[in-house]
Amino acid sequence: YLGLPSIIGRSKKLIFAEIKEKVCQKLAGWKSKLLSMGGKEILIKAVAQAIPSYTMSCFLLPKSLCEDLEREMRSFWWGQKQQEKKIAWVGWKKMCKPKSLGGMGFRNLQAFNLALLAKQAWRIITNPGSLAARLLKVKYFPFGDILNASLGSSPSYTWRSIFQSLEVIRSGTRWRVGNWHLIHIWEDKWLPTPSTYKVITPPKEFEDFPMVSSLIDHETKWWKPNVVKALFLPFEADTILKIPLSQNLPDDALIWIGNKKGVFTVKSAYFIAAKLQVDKDAGESSSGDSNALIWGKLWKLKLPAKIKIFSWRVCVNGLPVYMKMMERGIQLGWDCPVCGDEPESLIHALISCDFALSVWSLWQDCPLHLLLKATDLMDVIHVFCSSPFAEHLEYFFAISWAIWHNRNLLVHN
Repeated sequence: YLGLPSIIGRSKKLIFAEIKEKVCQKLAGWKSKLLSMGGKEILIKAVAQAIPSYTMSCFLLPKSLCEDLEREMRSFWWGQKQQEKKIAWVGWKKMCKPKSLGGMGFRNLQAFNLALLAKQAWRIITNPGSLAARLLKVKYFPFGDILNASLGSSPSYTWRSIFQSLEVIRSGTRWRVGNWHLIHIWEDKWLPTPSTYKVITPPKEFEDFPMVSSLIDHETKWWKPNVVKALFLPFEADTILKIPLSQNLPDDALIWIGNKKGVFTVKSAYFIAAKLQVDKDAGESSSGDSNALIWGKLWKLKLPAKIKIFSWRVCVNGLPVYMKMMERGIQLGWDCPVCGDEPESLIHALISCDFALSVWSLWQDCPLHLLLKATDLMDVIHVFCSSPFAEHLEYFFAISWAIWHNRNLLVHN
């Protein structure tokens, strides 16, 4: 129906193979055209990554299929013409980060798939009277809610797909206080503390059932201060007692905390899904980015897209200088192809090469003394992002691109 498979068999990759064929056909048609990296970026984001969107909103695509699609897009991005292998000078995971965090803003297809499925789960939560919500509830969680549901025995692939996205919903929601009958004291997120939204006081046994409603006096419609102070750590008890209660005691409700507006969007769910994947990957680091100032300025420069992407590749050490090629096992020698005197590193190719210095010296406002002292290119870029030289950042990247373009003409032509 509308391009979706009617029957899902054992081989999911075979069932969804048509998606890969469509993406590959699009990419094959573009490979024969002379496109800059700026043009390729637009085509990948607007067309290639949009093709599987409808299917991903209903079914969870196999991980291997998502990896195959990303591999095809990555090869196209780095200049594949037929079926030859192309070296990716920057990792795809890094390229899938937002531009504000040092990436190219490409979609992580697995995270995007979960975000689209999370939209279906959110519809079940917010519209429980719909036919789909009532049908799934009767079959898979008749005595509870979807967030506490289990996968069940012999589940349909639709439910299996939605079930995988529930972790995104759990991470992106918290409870809005009402009559507190649905909120568990120690398991649910209900406190106004943005770090975890959960109670960190160790669980204690007490006579009443451990729901938040047991902490409320239903005659006065206010907290039981003695019970709260006895159960929780002092600072957490103070936080709870400051939470206002409605005199009407409406039903408890889940609210979305993925964005400031509190409105569920696929975009906000995608960022949560991507973060969950990063947290599961032991090789990734969640520390702050020291180059945040550079990313904020780079993509706002009034330069052609190809020069801005070149500038990004400079900042992430993604240019194929000879020293980097030797690290990848490509034996072409170390010496700079322009001057032939020193090994070609990134800073040598763009700054300290005799030819590059002769170019920089022609720029009247160039802080040449800083370039001569530089040992790391990122230090130079940080200087140009500072207030005395910020207005010259466009000139710096444009001249760097021209020097690199001249170097390529010399090597290839």
